[in-house]
Amino acid sequence: MVDLLYLEEYDNIVTFALELIKASKSRGEGAYSERIAILHLDHANELLMKSFLRKKGFIIDFLTESEIKKGVKKEEIMEKDRTLSYVDSLKLVSKVVGFSQEKMDEIMKFHRLRNEVQHRAINLPLDKGEKIDLFLPRFKELYDLMFPEYEEHFPV
Repeated sequence: MVDLLYLEEYDNIVTFALELIKASKSRGEGAYSERIAILHLDHANELLMKSFLRKKGFIIDFLTESEIKKGVKKEEIMEKDRTLSYVDSLKLVSKVVGFSQEKMDEIMKFHRLRNEVQHRAINLPLDKGEKIDLFLPRFKELYDLMFPEYEEHFPV
């Protein structure tokens, strides 16, 4: 039996991710707007991948051996806030939905761009808008594979 609280959390995460995508769509002009859009889109993708994995029954939260022995409760896991990495989530989702290595590589290029945007203030690529436009079709394709029942809700 599926925990109702878990389903509510799942729906809320998907809804939040879709709002991030909408916010990125209304990006204005200029470098800061593009940076914010990149952060929003990559974060939304991570939330959607982890929501998909949870809905499919995967455990994405990390536990140490001592925590397992102690019989850690769900609430304690959530307090730790340690989950699968973006890369591992993408690999697992891709395996489940049949997303090719080539397409995964394209998404990872965008994720690396997100890391650059988040951790560097100078020497960023000038073609960020183009990179967003290249990422969106792959992101939508992955989203459609993960959430075919919500395909029409993808806001871009």
